[in-house]
Amino acid sequence: MMRKYRWLAGLLLVAAALAWARKQENPDRAPRGNWPKVVWRESVTEEIQNFYLARRTGQVMFHSQEHVWYEGAEGKQVWKMGEGRGWKYIGGGGISWDGQRVLFQTNLEPRRHTNLLDLDVYLVDGAGNLVWVKKNPYRYNTSRLSPSGRFILFGDPFEKTTKVYDQNLNLLWEKEIYLWHVMFDPEEHYLFDSVSGLLFDPQGRQVWDMGRNMRVLALSDDAEVLLAGRFLGGPQAQELFLISRTALKKVPMPGISGSVSPDGSMFAYATPDHQVRVYRTAELFTAGPELKPLFTLGFSKPLLMNLSRDNRSLFIFGQENQLQWSLILVWIPERKVRWREGVEDVVRDVQVTEDNRFVVFKKDKTTLVELQAY
Repeated sequence: MMRKYRWLAGLLLVAAALAWARKQENPDRAPRGNWPKVVWRESVTEEIQNFYLARRTGQVMFHSQEHVWYEGAEGKQVWKMGEGRGWKYIGGGGISWDGQRVLFQTNLEPRRHTNLLDLDVYLVDGAGNLVWVKKNPYRYNTSRLSPSGRFILFGDPFEKTTKVYDQNLNLLWEKEIYLWHVMFDPEEHYLFDSVSGLLFDPQGRQVWDMGRNMRVLALSDDAEVLLAGRFLGGPQAQELFLISRTALKKVPMPGISGSVSPDGSMFAYATPDHQVRVYRTAELFTAGPELKPLFTLGFSKPLLMNLSRDNRSLFIFGQENQLQWSLILVWIPERKVRWREGVEDVVRDVQVTEDNRFVVFKKDKTTLVELQAY
């Protein structure tokens, strides 16, 4: 009899262990532990002008008017450039999604008028090795690195001109579009110009026309799902459109900002009555704006929302209520806020990786902070 009970107890222990293991391996289970955690906090003696986050791997490039720094996602400064070079102006920066290409421009004179700058363009790898330095091929300092780092864009801040170069600064094509309103899809298969409503492939061929007077707020992979709003002010500015380019469907809704997951299957947006609502896009395209959301979260004024590629998390930054500015991570399968972190109301510039794992924000004029969200 005793042997029988021992066998039964052993069987129950094995079953419990297997159940525990399955629970630990469940990818939809919210991460346990004390999150978020500070990965690094960097204070410098000069005012930080801009910073750029590698969207897939978490490295950060930031610069003052005289120096450029590169921080690894593990919390160590990898390199710094500018000592003894006499730089008085740095701008036009960017970092590729894997952190292996860094772009910036420098000048030996302080910036007064953009058309007077004689700019050198630098491309540096993630280890701090100089790939090349070349003269700015255009007349202004407005440059952008594409998400993958394959393309470098130069644009005119006052005229309707954008030039697209390869990573060796060879001109590929140019269009009459504004650089400020150009957006790539997450996989960099297309780029969209909000002013004209035209979608182009990386070779500059037009592949779609959405129509004018709509600004694109978010794109899914291959630009299959778009979130757009109107350029106009007034009441019409608080109207959003979720658009399926392939299914030729459009769902209007009152809203002020939003996010589409990279695979296009999830959608979140902020309503004028201070709520954030989350939907599955396929259901929304079928049922229309009367569809009940997966869940709703009270939030006064989101400035940034990001749905992760795996559709498990939603990151929100902004004014949560009249008294509090917050960083929030929502775990979608559990329909709950995993954590919230209050920040000072001077914080405005926040960036997050594609998977919502790393968050970087400018705490004050000379300090950057990177958090690991889970």
